[in-house]
Amino acid sequence: MRHIHSISLLLLLVISPSTFSAEWPGPTKEGYELPNGWRITPVGKSVETNDLILNLVPTPDGRGVVALTCGYNPHSLVIIDAASGEVRQRVPVPTAWFGLAWSPDGSKLYVSGGNDKRSKESRAPIYVFEYRDEILSETPLAHLKQDLPQAEIFWSGLAHHPQKDLLYAANRERNEIVVFDTKTGESVGRVGVERNPCDLVLTSDGKTLYCSNWAADTVSVIDTESLKATATIGVGDNPTDMVLSSKGVLYVCCSNDNAVTLVDTAKGRAIGTIVTSLYERAPEGSTPNALCLDPEEETLYVANADNNNICVVDVEEPEETTVLGFIPAGWYPSALAVSPDGEKLFIGNSKGLGSYPTPQGPRRPNPKENEKTETIKTLMEGAVNTLEIDEYRSHLPELTRQVYA
Repeated sequence: MRHIHSISLLLLLVISPSTFSAEWPGPTKEGYELPNGWRITPVGKSVETNDLILNLVPTPDGRGVVALTCGYNPHSLVIIDAASGEVRQRVPVPTAWFGLAWSPDGSKLYVSGGNDKRSKESRAPIYVFEYRDEILSETPLAHLKQDLPQAEIFWSGLAHHPQKDLLYAANRERNEIVVFDTKTGESVGRVGVERNPCDLVLTSDGKTLYCSNWAADTVSVIDTESLKATATIGVGDNPTDMVLSSKGVLYVCCSNDNAVTLVDTAKGRAIGTIVTSLYERAPEGSTPNALCLDPEEETLYVANADNNNICVVDVEEPEETTVLGFIPAGWYPSALAVSPDGEKLFIGNSKGLGSYPTPQGPRRPNPKENEKTETIKTLMEGAVNTLEIDEYRSHLPELTRQVYA
């Protein structure tokens, strides 16, 4: 028995390095091995950020993109240079959640404060940052606030009127949209919507506002002159990010349906669905939670967060959309943007490019955490990838095979 045991131990020692090393999470030649055994092979130039990137918006001058991080680690705004793909600036934000909106002249960025329920004294505002010479002010110029109990505040989507000094802000806790006068900072109106309002999109003339209601599976239609909800449109499960085309087609990410719902805003109803999962009949779980259109409005990009890829869709004819292929992304892509010149695609990956061991793991994003109580949430990082669109287009079949591999 002792002889057999010795042989077994010897065999284990011999085969362990080669047999089991590939199972450890970490960088590989092809990309990164995740803790769940999946492999990601992101393309493009990558820069690290803090975790949970919920929004990306191009800067008004088109020379960069702003990422908003809203995870467990310190929240922040990160400006990434469009030409180099490098970080230009990092600005800390006390609390943040999803909403970003530029003033019409591009001089101010409005940032949703979400809420900080870890602090009893905090009632998160909407922050107003100045943008000048390609950078943001290090601290907010102003705060837009409401005098409500902390438990009744959770700011989400934002939209600024294109001609007026008005900012529309979704408050998830009260199921309403609040209107702020951006000159005085005062609240000047509100309108009730359905459960858990998420994203806001205005028409180019500012007369109609659309609000995705995450928990109600609907989109509210609001007349901004009367400040009344004029219609409610049924869409897919858990609607989140939206984008409106110049043709009047509203694309709505439905994160629990593996799909994007197409809404004809003139008819006031859904007219189609784009399945974004790798397989048409795949069970729910791809989690499409972010999308963007190219400047020509011919290509729609959709982030499949739980599939770690970007679905590329031909939407030149909204009635006859076609999935062209997939782009490999980092871990949990959750925000997308295309540069105004249509040359760059930016992908915000909420969990970055890999994970780190605990406790006292390397490269800790939040070193202030107690090492003895350190958990995976304190070790997560985000990442933004910058991709040349012409380059991906010429390699889309190859990239699609890479996603399916």
